[in-house]
Amino acid sequence: MVLGILTAFSVMGCGRKAMPKPPLSVMPLPPSDLSFHLDTSGVTLEWRHAGKNKDLYTDRGFEIFRAEKDMSGDACMECPVEFKKRGSVDMTAHTYSEDLERGYRYYYRIRSFAGKNIFSRYSGTIQFEFK
Repeated sequence: MVLGILTAFSVMGCGRKAMPKPPLSVMPLPPSDLSFHLDTSGVTLEWRHAGKNKDLYTDRGFEIFRAEKDMSGDACMECPVEFKKRGSVDMTAHTYSEDLERGYRYYYRIRSFAGKNIFSRYSGTIQFEFK
């Protein structure tokens, strides 16, 4: 008798009338083709995005992450970098600009998001020196 009750509870779902999908198939799609353009004061990032993942989530925007290394003579070039969130833009924007300090090597990557704690994989990482 107890076994029958447990079985009934184990097949209950959320009410959606479709087969369950593995988590990676419903994540937001990652940005692609991340590139940069330098000017006298800073950088402009550009990327492409294929649009929303049609299965479940509607992407809402992009988060921009940056890491940096001081290019002075005693900088450790092999040491890992720590990325920190620099900002976010809405889904219609495919560019991001910011001023930079000279004498650093900068690393950028971005990801799309569809809500609280629903993120795509990161884009590829780009890097450059701003002298």
